[in-house]
Amino acid sequence: MRCVLSVVLAISGFVATSGALAADRSTNISGPPDVDAIVAADLAKCIEYVRHGRNLCDYLRPVSGAHSKAWEDSAKRDQREGLFLTGLCEIHAIGCERNLAQGFRRCSRAADKSLPCAIGYVGLIHMRGMPGVAVDHDRALRLFLYAANANEPTSMRWLGSMHLRGIGVPQSDAEALRWLRKAADAGDTTAMVDIADAYR
Repeated sequence: MRCVLSVVLAISGFVATSGALAADRSTNISGPPDVDAIVAADLAKCIEYVRHGRNLCDYLRPVSGAHSKAWEDSAKRDQREGLFLTGLCEIHAIGCERNLAQGFRRCSRAADKSLPCAIGYVGLIHMRGMPGVAVDHDRALRLFLYAANANEPTSMRWLGSMHLRGIGVPQSDAEALRWLRKAADAGDTTAMVDIADAYR
């Protein structure tokens, strides 16, 4: 259980910097206005949290009681935003029992529907592994590149990290800094710190 929690906590740090939701939050939401407004606002608030280096779960946990029905309604309509939010809740046991398999399926479905932050999040799961999901650096790299090309800054930062540490790619300080700078330019504050650390 300790291993599961450490993986889950490490992965939660990823979501906390996912900026592509802001650009994407007005996408194919088409349910009742109150549900759509809640889902869109929660995704936007998550972005705000992440851009300031805060953990996404710190936002979702307190509002889950009031908002989880809207997220679930959106997921039931197979909307990628609701799928992603409910998947995160199941992975992190926010307002529900932890269900890693179901949470991963929902996040993967959101990724399959081209939600950039979900693509990057699923990439992180493949990079680190999770019970029921094997480490697959090649797949993580492909997912991060796809999300980065959709201007998802956290995926850019993870690409920098992979190059810095030689995870699934040849180690390259120059390529790492290139990706970290792109992430920082896109608003990822953790990437800004990583760049500062690189020059110490």
